[in-house]
Amino acid sequence: MSAWLAPVRDKIPEDLTAEESAALMTAVMAEALSRLEAFMAGVRAYQEAQAAPLDRQDARILWQAGTTRLLDYAPDHQAGEVVLVIPSLVNRFAILDIDAEHSFLRFLAAQGFHPLVVDWDAPAHEEKDFALSDYMTQRLAPILAVAVEKAGGHPVHIMGYCMGGILAMALALMKPNEVKTLTLMATPWDFSVGGVGGVPAAHTPVGRFFLDHALQMQPYLEKAGIVPPSILQMVLTGFQPLQILQKFTRFAALEPQSEKAKRFALTEDWLNDGVPLTVPVARECLQEWYAKNALASGMWSVAGVRVDPAALALPCYVLAARQDKIVPPASALPLATAIKGATLHEPDIGHIGLMAGGSAKALVWEPYVEWLRRCCVAR
Repeated sequence: MSAWLAPVRDKIPEDLTAEESAALMTAVMAEALSRLEAFMAGVRAYQEAQAAPLDRQDARILWQAGTTRLLDYAPDHQAGEVVLVIPSLVNRFAILDIDAEHSFLRFLAAQGFHPLVVDWDAPAHEEKDFALSDYMTQRLAPILAVAVEKAGGHPVHIMGYCMGGILAMALALMKPNEVKTLTLMATPWDFSVGGVGGVPAAHTPVGRFFLDHALQMQPYLEKAGIVPPSILQMVLTGFQPLQILQKFTRFAALEPQSEKAKRFALTEDWLNDGVPLTVPVARECLQEWYAKNALASGMWSVAGVRVDPAALALPCYVLAARQDKIVPPASALPLATAIKGATLHEPDIGHIGLMAGGSAKALVWEPYVEWLRRCCVAR
């Protein structure tokens, strides 16, 4: 116990008496133990939570190849402009449909649009050697063709969330005649700023340390064939330990049966149910995006197409969340400058809060739908 307090003991002002120093140390220890107990109470409450996942059997499968599916969230026979939603490769789409009363996809359908969502699953035999170009040509390009067919042969709206935004932009550049508008929601772009994915920039001492050790793991991952979600989760949380402490401490104070508590449990379940990455995709993200900052430097190409936001010639909507700790605004904002005529929206919300937060509908979903409607009228 005394070893834990050594850093605190070294900072005690020298002019305190022995009694005052002892009292201060006791108070510090009491506060630390109180916060630890509050954190553990939150963890126990989460373990005991009974939030049932949403039954999504009403989402029809339009297309499937390997472990990737395209799901249709519009009610039967509903017309409306098609919105193709592309989530990150490392997370399941469930955050977009977290519960029946708070679902971005169902909200789009209720507003008269025709939402389709890409459902990534763990890479199986067919995808085990996929690089990002393979995902573009063998998954997203065919999916876009199905979406266009669903739209009666007309171009469709595309929205990408987080890493999905990078893929959405590449798809819009590959198939410009099939895309009507592009939305980049909390999309990382400039990796030279600190904190993308919670990891310090590669040019910083901590970033170089992380990169060196990540590269040393490569032979083991090559042998395993995938990068398991546990490693990805460790990276996302390892550099932000206080965030974990704070969120479970806040959860401990919630009424267990409240909607907020249930949504927290569902969101946490989603976070803990990530999708593995293939080794080629992980290598490309680590070495090209992170180490070389190839996206912001204009050096990244996929499926033979240079991904240059300045080359986009369609209405674009860029969302950079002010409280985002996973894709900090400094990383996402350059896209709004690089894309000519882009509409920028900066809601005061966090990365996951864009979809799961109580204020998501008012701050994110409704402004997005208003923009979509203006684009539908204009074009």
